[in-house]
Amino acid sequence: MQDKLCYEIDEVLEKYELLEELHAFFNIAEIMRKYPSVPILNRICTEEIVLPITDIDIRVPKGTLITILVLGIHRDPTIYPDPDKFDPERFCKDEKKKRHPCAFLPFGEGKRKCIEDMN
Repeated sequence: MQDKLCYEIDEVLEKYELLEELHAFFNIAEIMRKYPSVPILNRICTEEIVLPITDIDIRVPKGTLITILVLGIHRDPTIYPDPDKFDPERFCKDEKKKRHPCAFLPFGEGKRKCIEDMN
């Protein structure tokens, strides 16, 4: 896989922006979806916020510890139909447009996120 990626990068790409078009990267992204390196993220709420959830509002006070279940998001069938199936095509450009940007968090999110960004 590594050799194939190197070949595609060196021989096929003319611009960095085309990197997301490499089919081999779809495989890697799908592996990271199924087996994220960070399955749970913890954050502290920096300001009070009200989350409108259906017909009720949930108030989250400043300083509240927030736990994000990345593995749960990555395996949610409403986001990724048939989530146990290995399907690299989930990461083609058209499919990615259908999802919220935070529906794929292989390295977390925010300013301390890993420099590698496949979103």
